[in-house]
Amino acid sequence: MVSRSRRRDTFCAPEPRIFATDAIYHVYCQTARGELVFHEHEEIERWIDTVALVAEEDGMAVFAWCLLGNHFHMVVQTQGAALFRPMARIQGRVAKGLNRRNGWTGRLWQSRYKARLVTTHRYLRHLFAYVHLNPVAAGLVVDPTMGRPGTGRCWASRSPGLSTLARHSCAFGRILSRPAPTIRLPFGR
Repeated sequence: MVSRSRRRDTFCAPEPRIFATDAIYHVYCQTARGELVFHEHEEIERWIDTVALVAEEDGMAVFAWCLLGNHFHMVVQTQGAALFRPMARIQGRVAKGLNRRNGWTGRLWQSRYKARLVTTHRYLRHLFAYVHLNPVAAGLVVDPTMGRPGTGRCWASRSPGLSTLARHSCAFGRILSRPAPTIRLPFGR
């Protein structure tokens, strides 16, 4: 008798990703095997510089971000280019740099990044709090307005309104030199 159940060794391709222009996403990824690679100030600064450069080149707005020892979270909005392009460039540049500086080989990231589409104001507000409070939950800081770069420093003192990019990316403020554009929300209230 032949069983019709699915075989365990069957390969399943990842589900295709759907990208929308001007969409807002929660993007996150962890290092392979949970290695703590972002614990030194220099590596944190390199990650920040890489994200800022790629975001500028690809027109991606970064509203909030958090970098912990072995993973990152970002709230981003694509502006023209699909999300996979800037994220592939960020992950590739960071991995190549870390591998070269440390004499490592192999992959840095556990998998390709994960992205959740933000579809409501409520989820967006929750997401800002989640991203900026992540270092508190991890026990790295007591107050999200203090601490190392990437932990939400200075965000909490800003208005939680959704009127300009600067209100949600002041940790990136040293990188953004042009006036902050108005956030275009791709969904209704």
